[in-house]
Amino acid sequence: LAQCAELVWQLRGQAGARQVEGAKLALQHNIGLGGAAVVTLYEKVS
Repeated sequence: LAQCAELVWQLRGQAGARQVEGAKLALQHNIGLGGAAVVTLYEKVS
């Protein structure tokens, strides 16, 4: 969940010193046990 929060903060411009200027897209990927994999794409909309 920390990854989700960080990506949302980046897209909202609320990441403080870690902020990536002009962030419009964010990609999250997780690989778990048993070959489980999740890829999530976030997009900032106006």
